[in-house]
Amino acid sequence: MKKNKYIIFSLIFVLSFFTLSPVFAQIAAVEGSVDPLFNPNYIISDREMIDNAAMGLDEVKSFLKFKQGTLANYEIIDPLTGFNKSAAEIIYEAAQNYKINPKVLLVLLQKEQSLVENLTPSQYNFDWATGYARCDSCGPFDPLALKYKGFFKQVDGAAGALRFYLDASDQNWLKKAGIIYNIDSIPIIPANQATAGLYTYTPHFQGNYNFWKIWRRWFSQKFPDGLIVKTKDDDIIYLIKDGKINPFKNKAVFLSRFSAKNITLVEQKDIDSYLKGPEIKFLNYSLVKTESDKIYLLVDSLKRQIDKAAMRYYGFYSDEVQNGKEENLAIYYEGEPVSVKTKYPLGVLMRDIKTGEYFLVVDSVKHPIYDKNIITVNFSSKKLRKVGARTLAAYKNGEPIIFQDGTWLKTKEAPEIYLISNGMRRWIKDEATFSTLNGQFQNVIITNEKTLALHPLGEPISLETSDSSLTLK
Repeated sequence: MKKNKYIIFSLIFVLSFFTLSPVFAQIAAVEGSVDPLFNPNYIISDREMIDNAAMGLDEVKSFLKFKQGTLANYEIIDPLTGFNKSAAEIIYEAAQNYKINPKVLLVLLQKEQSLVENLTPSQYNFDWATGYARCDSCGPFDPLALKYKGFFKQVDGAAGALRFYLDASDQNWLKKAGIIYNIDSIPIIPANQATAGLYTYTPHFQGNYNFWKIWRRWFSQKFPDGLIVKTKDDDIIYLIKDGKINPFKNKAVFLSRFSAKNITLVEQKDIDSYLKGPEIKFLNYSLVKTESDKIYLLVDSLKRQIDKAAMRYYGFYSDEVQNGKEENLAIYYEGEPVSVKTKYPLGVLMRDIKTGEYFLVVDSVKHPIYDKNIITVNFSSKKLRKVGARTLAAYKNGEPIIFQDGTWLKTKEAPEIYLISNGMRRWIKDEATFSTLNGQFQNVIITNEKTLALHPLGEPISLETSDSSLTLK
């Protein structure tokens, strides 16, 4: 029995070692240098793989134009409609049809045939654009491969395959997360299904290393989502959201939601490295009418559709409604519609006069606040109402409130400092990273363990120096 336990423990140790120390296996088995930051067990996240909203059609067009390759002006006849269709449209529509990130398809096109940056591609490069249906033992004239020859079929086939790899968990031939595989004599244990899918698509170490290098070069964020940045020589303030940089229309719009303490000073080249998102042009609590004639009430990070009856009920006037575009509201999450039955659509802060407990009441739901600092950071402009237990008992219980993105946090008991990004707490691994992010110790909020634990633990943030710029992982 002891021997069996020892064998099991040893196996767990070996698997853990390969998971945490992939460079050990790389150095032993791969010729040439490999970036020590590359973890072959984790190439991209599942969220990144399926983020089909990561780029709009215009952004795909702009990206191809920026890269100056032939695809920027490439058009073919769509076999389904008989009409001309651009490469950007084919990429974008395949991404939407299969719910795959268009960035993934762009990287595949570059990895397989260098099409995104190639100024003089051959017809072969277009015919086998994503390497779909090609394998080590099947050439370009294989009858099975010929069915997928052509740019349209290649892009569509690749997007469909990647989606299938994510969804068809019952297929034993597909690589899966958590299982060890021998990839070119290197033991690989995919940490997630997106990485497993990439190894199913390309069962070779070098091919996936190339994917990672292109992804990192094009799309790795230099700063985490939720960070607010500006340059020292410009008054424009930006919010980093979903890997894009979104400018605030002016300082008043910025201050209606955020604190100036959380601004990080960056270089202009860092600003220029991002895809530009739409302008954040409306003050918090604005009423905005879009092209579809829908009216939204903007409340912090939410856009809440509101009808005219509810507007009258809550004392809003039609001349308060501003015209906007859907793209200007893209950074807001879709909230519940506001009706005449909605209670406190803007949210109201309440404190139990007996227990001293704090709550944010929205739509007849009371959300507990376990740290008073949340009120200062998230709701500095809201007034506090002191109420009794009977008043609070009339509202349903809801999820606790967490700190907004861009907040620096730590507990009194531990030295670790975290930055809140996409609702998660991300550990700042060293003082150099903290300093480069313009972290100020006086801006770090001391919170309690209970409140900190409400924020799921995200990936740590560490500093890598490359061309004197900051890269986060």
